[in-house]
Amino acid sequence: MGKWDNTERSGGTLKAITGAICQTHAVSTLSEIQEAVGEAVSAYSTDPNESSISPLQLVAGRNPRFAGDVLNNFSGHPAEHSLLEADASMARQAAIRETARVAMVRLHYSRGLRQAELGRSTAEDAPQPGDLVFFWRAQKYQSKKEMASGCPGRRLQLRRWHGLGYLLQ
Repeated sequence: MGKWDNTERSGGTLKAITGAICQTHAVSTLSEIQEAVGEAVSAYSTDPNESSISPLQLVAGRNPRFAGDVLNNFSGHPAEHSLLEADASMARQAAIRETARVAMVRLHYSRGLRQAELGRSTAEDAPQPGDLVFFWRAQKYQSKKEMASGCPGRRLQLRRWHGLGYLLQ
């Protein structure tokens, strides 16, 4: 898996979480969208990976404690919980945070993502000698013929599919 695969997966995850927030909470203004994206990034950053460490924990050394978290020392913060019930904006923020975290859990159990991972090619699916293939060349210098036609210097031709060709040994 290349570095761009991971970046695209992260962007897709943030898009899915933000979409869940926007759909659930009828987000319409710019400030609400900014809040939704912020909570989506927070949910993604505090989500533990396979080794039970979140990206935020790797950077900061610990995960932050969020207002209204009832699983983390609920009895130690009674004023905070009464404020959530009294202040509508705090209650909305807690609800958006909950939606983001639930969306993150749903992504962990997503059937579509599982099928995409299973659909990746394996060593058994690798092309064999004699198969017809296309291939992607990320960069290629211009030929001398193209340079002679008036293009100064050796320029790169980037990102292009090549083929149809036979795979040789």
